[in-house]
Order: sequence, then structure tokens, then C-alpha cells
Amino acid sequence: PKTEPLPRKGNFMLDRQHTAKRSALSSVEAADQVSENALSFQTFERYRNVEGKGRLLGKIDLIGYEIPLGRTKARQLKVDLLGVSVDPVPAIEIIELKDTDNTGDSPLMALTEALCYGLQILRCKTDILRELRISRPTVNESAFEKINLRLMAPEQYWHVWLKTPSRRSEIESRFKEIVDGVNAGIVSSGQASLPSLSVSLEDI
Repeated sequence: PKTEPLPRKGNFMLDRQHTAKRSALSSVEAADQVSENALSFQTFERYRNVEGKGRLLGKIDLIGYEIPLGRTKARQLKVDLLGVSVDPVPAIEIIELKDTDNTGDSPLMALTEALCYGLQILRCKTDILRELRISRPTVNESAFEKINLRLMAPEQYWHVWLKTPSRRSEIESRFKEIVDGVNAGIVSSGQASLPSLSVSLEDI
């Protein structure tokens, strides 16, 4: 049986057009003053690979925001931010954003969502690579052997959920254990090496 949601076959919205309403969000300075959807656009605009702008976390080349990975509208599985990096090795970067006011989605929920995106993007690899050849011709299959899941939020979000830096470090270690378990269960045939996922908690 086919596993839902079915992987998207094309039109990953890598050239998503900006609306006037979203463009106005670029002027909002504080990350803790905007919604999650607005935060994804704002972050993309601030760090996308344009002359004069820095890269996210100093090394991530952002490809797009709200990237759909599901075939149907009802099951799109939209990645907040999608990027690539080459240091220390080529990798796909999946960024799951949470805003300060999101008291309903815990860091564990953020990890669950990011894991779903990471596994789904492996199912979309062939088709998304075809579209990436237009905007990022240097990106090839090797990038999909390493997928970094980055859970990013304003500092206040982490404080609300985790309270102290030591608790945050403990949770990050637990999350890495969960991801290691997922890696052990990934089955991939006909490849020289298996894809692997990693996770980190980041401020934005």
C-alpha cells in the first residue's frame, strides 16, 4: 500500500512569489513579534543568499520557505525553511520554526514535525533535485546523505518551555537519541551510504 502523504512530484514552490502583505513583514525587527508563518518569510528574506546578506547560522544557503512536500493540498507537509550547506559536508537543512506565542506546540512537537519533513524529503529527492538544478545546480544527491533538522525559535520560546540552559541541553541530548533511533530504522536500497538525520536547538 502507498504511504500517506504521497510524496510531491513537482512544483515545490522554490520560486514562491511574495505578496505585498508578506513583504511588509520584512520591516518587523523582533522575531518575537510575528507569527510562525510571518517568521518563516521574515527569516528567509533576511538570510537568503543575496549579495549583502549573511547566511543563516553563518553557513546555510536558504532555498525557500513553506516548501510543500505532500502531493495533495490537504497533506502538504510544508517545511518552514529549506536550505543547503556544505560545511563540514554537503547537507540538506530543514528548519522548523516556532514563535514566542506558540504555547501549544512543544519542542517535542517541533521535533516530530521536523522528522516527518526529513523522511518525506527523502521520498521527494529525485523530483526536488530536478527543480534544484535550476536554482542550485551545484546541489546533488550527496547532500541528501546528511539532513540537518534545526528547531529554531526566539529565546523566549525556549525559556517558556525549558526554563534553564541546563534543561535545554538535556532535552537536546534526548532529541539526539530519538533521531539516532530513527536513523537506525531508515531502510534504503541501492545506495552506497544510508542517509542520516541530525537535530539541534537554535535561537533565532
